[in-house]
Amino acid sequence: MTPREFKAAQHALGLSDVALAFILNTRPDTIRKWKREDAVSSRPPNPVAVEALRWMTEDNYEPPRMRWILDGKRPDEWEGE
Repeated sequence: MTPREFKAAQHALGLSDVALAFILNTRPDTIRKWKREDAVSSRPPNPVAVEALRWMTEDNYEPPRMRWILDGKRPDEWEGE
């Protein structure tokens, strides 16, 4: 996923840098670095974060689940982790 695609996925989910950082267990400045397209201060998006964004933006994703996750709950498929 390119920085532009990462940014588009975040926008599609309607998440701020702070909210996405919370979900991905990282810092908002890291999210901003993943979205930068300049070679000097950018960093490729973390592969695990990319998979999480893909999971959240799939056609069968249920938007109300995002609020549930932001409230600290965990999807069933995360059990045991």
